[in-house]
Amino acid sequence: MKKRIYVWLHNEFNDRKLALFAEIVILATAPYLLLKKFFDFSITDILKLHFSNDVAGGFLLITTTILIIAFIIRVIALIFDNNPPLSVDKIKLDDVTAFLASDNNDISVIIKKCKSQKHLSITEMYNEDIFYDKVALIIVSLVNHILKGATQIELEKNDIFISLYSYNRASNCLEYVAHNSLRYTVTSRTISLSHEKFSNYECVKCCNSVDIAQYVLKNESYHKGISKRYDTIKQYMGYKLTDERNDILFGFLNIEFHRLEPFNNEDEMKRFMEEYIAPFKLLLEQQYLKFDLSKQFEDHNKKLKVVQE
Repeated sequence: MKKRIYVWLHNEFNDRKLALFAEIVILATAPYLLLKKFFDFSITDILKLHFSNDVAGGFLLITTTILIIAFIIRVIALIFDNNPPLSVDKIKLDDVTAFLASDNNDISVIIKKCKSQKHLSITEMYNEDIFYDKVALIIVSLVNHILKGATQIELEKNDIFISLYSYNRASNCLEYVAHNSLRYTVTSRTISLSHEKFSNYECVKCCNSVDIAQYVLKNESYHKGISKRYDTIKQYMGYKLTDERNDILFGFLNIEFHRLEPFNNEDEMKRFMEEYIAPFKLLLEQQYLKFDLSKQFEDHNKKLKVVQE
């Protein structure tokens, strides 16, 4: 409730007409004060010559009140300009903590297996099935995390659509991995980064550029496909999943907001990403690194066997 009041006040005091009124009153006061100081000019004295003292006193009271109101409006507007309301509340990363605890438990199980078995394949510890289970869990946790934070508007689970794609280096394509919604489906299972058909897709534009993120504030500029969910999409943000040190693209994370608009501007979207999405983005990149590492170890072991034979 307090947040909604704050947002309402922010919008009211940043109204252009109100701001223009305050600035005109304050600007008009400055030259009048200079005339009064250097030339002893006074409007009230002029009024007293032609009207009664009550009229002059009333005029002075009204102008002083207007000046005070304009000054208050300007000060409050400056405060709101420097402290804009964010569309989400600050929340604890309970979902991240729970996932890390689960991940640490899995690592402990692997260590026990290593101690108890003489021959253990690295793919038994972390394989494709485990990878898919982990990333699906992260996506569900991310949806819950957003729902906990976006308290300004009444977002529901079906208002958030998150899809994850992995990058296939051989074909230069993004390949579908998982999504969160039962209401909406994914029609583009494979997205080529070099085919003209997909050139307007936000994920393709981002992957083919140096940018790490893509933001769409208004749905008019969002490239719409044939899926039914494009009828209700309002805002979009997408992020590359990478190993920056080795300059490797793992995949792409799409986040769509349907029915309602959680963000007022792109700066809010960027702050939201940095404060709320980034931990889950790192978790996804961690799973890709672990999966890639397991494959590298397996290949390394095969090469060692060949050399030893």
